[in-house]
Amino acid sequence: MSPQAQAFTVTDWQRLHMLAPLVDQYFAEPRKELLAEIRLNEGLLGATHVDRLRARITITPPANPNNESAAGDGPAVARLDERRRRLGGGAS
Repeated sequence: MSPQAQAFTVTDWQRLHMLAPLVDQYFAEPRKELLAEIRLNEGLLGATHVDRLRARITITPPANPNNESAAGDGPAVARLDERRRRLGGGAS
């Protein structure tokens, strides 16, 4: 779970439930209108670093001497290129 999700209210979770089918639909048949709606909603939820800066959301990572992710599924990925490599998308 993302750190900002800990502060989500019921309406934030409702927005995510409404957004999930749009994301599925976009991956099945990409359309710029769907992507625009997805990006708008993601921005309102603080999905990116810039979104969080605009909303003045600050996230303090938990103290973790072993550099493990909060989910305990291995080392946390701090760099975008490393994250992309892990997801199979290569580095840009």
